[in-house]
Amino acid sequence: MGVWNTIVGWLVVSALLLLGSALWLRFFRRGPIEWAWHVCHAWLVARTQGLAAWWRERRGEGAGAR
Repeated sequence: MGVWNTIVGWLVVSALLLLGSALWLRFFRRGPIEWAWHVCHAWLVARTQGLAAWWRERRGEGAGAR
């Protein structure tokens, strides 16, 4: 009986995750992990643009060079 309990438990958890993610994505563009990743990346980029420009100038590449 222990094996069947494990299988049924796995199926229930899988179904709940599937249902929850489908409902979440109906209302939001990104999932919670993707949203947090996007916010962190935007925060990092916004605070390092000046540093990147300074570094390019220091190396003599100019502001428009990549």
